[in-house]
Amino acid sequence: MIEATHEGSNHPTDTHVDEEHRAPRSSLGLGAICAILAIGAVALGSLYRAESTLAAALNAKLAQADSEAGKIRADLERANAASTDLQRQLEASRVQLADLKSQLGRAADQRHALQAQLDNARAELGSLQKADKARDAGDQARLSQAADEVSGLRRQLDQAKSQSADLQTRLAAAESEVAKLQPLAARARTMPVAAAFERAFFGGRYTLHLRNQNPGPLKVTVTVDGSENPPTRSAVIPAGAALDMDSLREGQNVVVTSDGFDPVDLTVK
Repeated sequence: MIEATHEGSNHPTDTHVDEEHRAPRSSLGLGAICAILAIGAVALGSLYRAESTLAAALNAKLAQADSEAGKIRADLERANAASTDLQRQLEASRVQLADLKSQLGRAADQRHALQAQLDNARAELGSLQKADKARDAGDQARLSQAADEVSGLRRQLDQAKSQSADLQTRLAAAESEVAKLQPLAARARTMPVAAAFERAFFGGRYTLHLRNQNPGPLKVTVTVDGSENPPTRSAVIPAGAALDMDSLREGQNVVVTSDGFDPVDLTVK
């Protein structure tokens, strides 16, 4: 009876000892898992905050770019209207200048003809004055007539000189007006585009954003020096829209051309 009781008391004691050895190992494993999960949560939180900050900055830049594009479009519309008016004034001034030059040429021809007639009349008058005073009344009448003709020709010559001086003044004024309009007309040929380069986060490549600031569609041809893609690209950019060209390297030369405008030369940077 004593032996049976002793064996029964040893069995529960061994089981209790095994459970005490297992409990610390389970607690250590659970703590390690919790630590890993906490580290992952902190890392995900940091990544989320960084992405949120970057997205907010990009949205602010986009809003600012849209605001500036609106102002530029309004300025461009006013510039286009002024350019059209200046072009019309320039054409009118050119027509006036050509007409004044033609009138000046005719006035010069008329002056030369009158000068020749005056020289002939003077020669004839000198011959008559040297004639014998005893000539008949017919010679005296011719002399008086020649004197009247000389007087009339002198008046016509004075009028021609006055007209020539007036035409010279008007010609100088027209040439000055054309000289003033030439720089304004040249500025009106500036291509209505806004160009900006954006660098990629990875790889160091750049993307060209070419925005159309013209009130209507704009056809452009973009040529990239040493491009891995096709070096030339033609496209029609709608009003207010942008054309993007990616995979550009720093230092490459980009030339944008469009009919009726001066080319735009850009360097990737």
